[in-house]
Amino acid sequence: MNNLYKVINNLGLGKAYNYVMTNNQGNKNPYHNNFHLESVANTALEGCLYYSKCNTDIFKLPILDSEAIKLVLLAALFHDFNHTGSGKDDRLNISIAKDGFYNFLLTEPDMIETWKVHIIYDLIDATCYPYTIENKDLNLLQKIIRDADILQGMLCQNYIHGVVGALAQEMNLTFKAMIEGQESFLRNSIFATDWANDLKAKILPDVVEKVNIIKSFNI
Repeated sequence: MNNLYKVINNLGLGKAYNYVMTNNQGNKNPYHNNFHLESVANTALEGCLYYSKCNTDIFKLPILDSEAIKLVLLAALFHDFNHTGSGKDDRLNISIAKDGFYNFLLTEPDMIETWKVHIIYDLIDATCYPYTIENKDLNLLQKIIRDADILQGMLCQNYIHGVVGALAQEMNLTFKAMIEGQESFLRNSIFATDWANDLKAKILPDVVEKVNIIKSFNI
């Protein structure tokens, strides 16, 4: 996360970060909490840097410039802000998140230009799950944040309890039911970007192995 914090600082997003971490009512959730928001932001940053072809200086980006990264990080930090913690219709959570971002801008009106607010909304909309917009209809920034939302879970060191167990609680499912469906979910997840699909291919065997070991315990 160290690079994420540096980029947040360099892009002048410290107030946004502090607002989210201090005011997010969803931080009590087992999964959709502050750690999730931070993890999605961190993974989305990695996606942006991948497509920038530059991993050192965010202000010299041939494809994604610093303003594009700023918008992606803002959307990532707010995409599940004040999440209800319910596994029901995610469109409600998306609406709540966008309201949260709007309320933040009332406290920091100079954070971004007014016309860019709807870009943030479009980025947040891209994370609605099950997906309401097809991958082919997304722009690159939307694809990055959508992929980061799922990919960060697969990258989580504590995947079994931090992701599977936590989501089971929010979805009101047993841990056994959740773990049994994981391999199918992981293998069938198709990401919108080559970046995410390539990374998935590298990490999938290890994640599936963890899942199957836990399943072998006959929980």
